[in-house]
Amino acid sequence: VPRHFWTQAETELSDWHRAARECWLRWNIPSAQDKSLSQDCHAKELGCYSNGDRGTLGSTVDRRLTTAGVSLYVIGADRPHRMWLASATGCWNFVFQFRRPTSCVLFQTWRAISHWVNCRTLPREVGRELLMAIFLMPIMITKLRAKVDLMLTCSDASESGAGVAAAAGLT
Repeated sequence: VPRHFWTQAETELSDWHRAARECWLRWNIPSAQDKSLSQDCHAKELGCYSNGDRGTLGSTVDRRLTTAGVSLYVIGADRPHRMWLASATGCWNFVFQFRRPTSCVLFQTWRAISHWVNCRTLPREVGRELLMAIFLMPIMITKLRAKVDLMLTCSDASESGAGVAAAAGLT
């Protein structure tokens, strides 16, 4: 991409940003000037972290540690409360947004929330899912520069057998 393209894009974005700020000021729309960034490669806002050098989006370290901490508290709690589990799951939903497929990890957790009965301890499968989510945290990022893989794969696994298939395209 030619350099003049980026210069033009930066100028247009700066003009747009300046116009938006003027509108917000005119209509008394709250805006945090101190959190505004322009032409910066790194940004943290509302628990999100954007790394322009690496081309990634993800949750902040604080958000991930809080989510892991809440989950570990719920796992170890005597007589856990349904709302504690729902709160932990809500925290996970935020982190999952950066790698959507990982959200399937909490299948039994959602079921436990919807069919909750006062529990002395958390159901074992729910604890396992929360721990699995913690272990998967390092991959819960969006790679904006990832290349598209044209190899399509399909796999099936069960207790009695398994199969794998691959194709170079759709037919």
